[in-house]
Amino acid sequence: MILRRLRLADFRSYSHLTWEPSPGMNVILGANGSGKTNLLEAVALLAGLRLRPAARDRDLVREGAGSLRVDAALAGDEGGEHEVSLQLSPQARRYLLDGRATRAGAEGTPAAVAFTPDDLELVKGGPEARRRLLERDLAQVSLAYRDLLRRYGRALAQRNALLRAMGEGRAGEGELAPWDEAVATLGAGVQAFRRRVVDALSPRVAAGYRRLAGEGHRLEFAYRPCIDAAGAAEGAAGTEEELLRALRTARTLERARGHTLVGPHRDDLAFRLDGREMRAFASQGEQRSAVVCVKIALLEYLGEVRADRPLLVLDDVLSELDASRQERLLEAAKGHQAFVSSTAAPPVAEAAVVRTERGGLRAWPGDEVPGDAGASP
Repeated sequence: MILRRLRLADFRSYSHLTWEPSPGMNVILGANGSGKTNLLEAVALLAGLRLRPAARDRDLVREGAGSLRVDAALAGDEGGEHEVSLQLSPQARRYLLDGRATRAGAEGTPAAVAFTPDDLELVKGGPEARRRLLERDLAQVSLAYRDLLRRYGRALAQRNALLRAMGEGRAGEGELAPWDEAVATLGAGVQAFRRRVVDALSPRVAAGYRRLAGEGHRLEFAYRPCIDAAGAAEGAAGTEEELLRALRTARTLERARGHTLVGPHRDDLAFRLDGREMRAFASQGEQRSAVVCVKIALLEYLGEVRADRPLLVLDDVLSELDASRQERLLEAAKGHQAFVSSTAAPPVAEAAVVRTERGGLRAWPGDEVPGDAGASP
C-alpha cells in the first residue's frame, strides 16, 4: 500500500500540514524536538500503531486545540484508492474508511511495521519490551487477534479487581471461578495465535541473521509462554485446562498481591545465539542484529498475509545501527514505502528528503515539498 497524501490538523506540533510523500523512501530530517517523530506517529496511527505507547489520546491534540484530524489518501497494491480519516475530540474517537466508520486493521486500511529506539531493548531489555512485540506488532496480523487481546484484557481487569476485593474481605473465593474460566479460555486463544505467528517468523529471523552475521551463527527465536505443558518443548503454549490449573495453583499468592500472575500478559520471547541466551552473553552488535532481523521478518510476513504491503516507519533508529545493519535494513525496505526520521544527512541517495521547520516541512535542500506544508502560525 502507498500513502499518497497525508493531511494533519492540530496533530501534536502541526496546526495544519498537507504532504505528498514519495512512494519509495522518505527521509524526514530535523533537530531533536522539531516534529520528526510527530509526523511518523501520524503515519503509524493510520495502522493503529502508537510509537509512544504511554501517550494518551489527548496528548495527540495540539496544545490549545480541542480536536484533531489525520486524513490520508492511499493506493492499494492491486489498484483501488481509499481515504482514511482519524478524528479525535473530547466527545469521540472516529476512524473512517471512505467515509464509513471502521477501525485500523480492517480491509482497505494500511498495515505498518514500526522500528523505534525502544525496540533495540527487545533482546537485552526486560520482558515488557518483548511483550510489546507480542501485543502491538502481532496485532497487525489479524483483527481477530486484536479483538481477542481486548477481550482478554477486560477479563483480566475484572479478575484483578476481584482479587483485590478478596484480599480486602469484600468478596468470596467462589466469585472467582467464572473469571478463572474466562481468563483461561481467552488466554489459551491468545497464546495459540502467538505461537503460530512466532513459529512462522522464526525461520525467517534465523535466515536473516545468517545473511547479516555469517553462516557460522545460529539464531533461535522462540515463543516462551508463562507456563509450558509438562514435558512439552519450549514454546508450546498451554491449553485452557493447563492455564486454569495454573491459575488455581497461584491463587493464594495472587490474592496476597492483588493481581493475576499467570496468563499471556506474563509471556516472553526467547533469543538464543548458538545455543546461549543472547540477553546474557551476546554483544550489543549481535543483539541489535537480532532485532533488525525480527523487524525485517515481520515486514516480509505481513506483506504475505495482508492484501497490501505494509508501510515501514523507522524513527531515529538508523543512527543507532552500524553501517552493515543500516544497509541490511534499508535493503529490506526496498519495495515498501518507508518513512525514516534522522538528524543527519539522508542515508540513501534515492530518498525523497524533507526537513521539519517551524511546524511544517521544507524540501531538502531546496524548495517547498509537494502539497501545502503550512507552518504553525
